[in-house]
Amino acid sequence: MSTRKKVLALTLILTLTLASASAFAAGIQAGTPAFAVNTAYPTIVGFGGRQWSVIGYNGYGVASTTGTLTLLAIERTNTSQFSNKPMDDPDDYDDDGNHYSNSDLAYNMRLAYEDIPSKEQGLVSGRTLTGGNSNRGQPGYNDNNIAGADVTDAKFWPLSVNEFNSINTSLRPSLDRMWLRSPGSNNESAMLVWSPAIISFMVIYPSGDVRPAFYLNLSSVIFTSDAVDGKSSAAVGSGLVGVSVPTGPENLLCRIPPLL
Repeated sequence: MSTRKKVLALTLILTLTLASASAFAAGIQAGTPAFAVNTAYPTIVGFGGRQWSVIGYNGYGVASTTGTLTLLAIERTNTSQFSNKPMDDPDDYDDDGNHYSNSDLAYNMRLAYEDIPSKEQGLVSGRTLTGGNSNRGQPGYNDNNIAGADVTDAKFWPLSVNEFNSINTSLRPSLDRMWLRSPGSNNESAMLVWSPAIISFMVIYPSGDVRPAFYLNLSSVIFTSDAVDGKSSAAVGSGLVGVSVPTGPENLLCRIPPLL
């Protein structure tokens, strides 16, 4: 038995989508592939039971950092208000208006993260969303930051105006009516994609899409497998388990966790 096969027999492989041992041998690509990053036809990755577009990789592309893959959900999770009530509502003195940290949008992002299996959650790298942003058009406005307090270790997060404007133009029409995390022109508004423009819209608007982005930690991603038909099998070999396979992604990332 080769060294590689011995390793596979001793470890758990996440998100495996091969139907037989022969398919397993034929479909593996060792190492990370040459991702199509933020193109008109980006690489599609299956993760956590959903499909995601590759918009950043290892410091290149949208919101990209070293050692991670930046993924954006192809389909919306659901629709949501940005926030339940405007800041000047006299009946709710604790409401935050277009502040992101306590918003309905942030809450729905957390729900989307918690909805993926715990094994996949361990592959997601958190980030800090910098707060203290002014409203759009006011001194101190930054189109990458949020209003209100910082959010630390955000696992799933909405794009900012800056990040959306960096998305390939061919991908933007599919993101119509999506909430962004950037504040709007006043305390009662946030930025919403209204294709082809981005507009300042009331936070209580009930039909903005929740479309998460996140960082996938690549430190232990060692190969990809063809997953065109979205098939899964836990009988490929000793210790191999198929987890949360969506239908139809072009490539599927697999991970071998550290040996205990």
